[in-house]
Amino acid sequence: MEVPDKQSAIYNAYLADGTKVWINLNHVVSAHLIKPEGKDGPLTLRVIMIDRGIYDLINDMTEPYTRWADQFLFALNAFHGQ
Repeated sequence: MEVPDKQSAIYNAYLADGTKVWINLNHVVSAHLIKPEGKDGPLTLRVIMIDRGIYDLINDMTEPYTRWADQFLFALNAFHGQ
């Protein structure tokens, strides 16, 4: 019997300053996109938690493996879709 993959409720990511954070996907209140001021620049996803904590996750296309906003949205959707 094959066991399907499950998205954990605890998700880890890195903030723009390099700080590693663990986010409980059960406690996310909202997530919204903050557009860069110019046409170029990293996209930022602001995640607001039930305890009023705020995390800004970025997609910096100039650096490898820094699409934290995309990865977070994928994990959040997978978690709530299971």
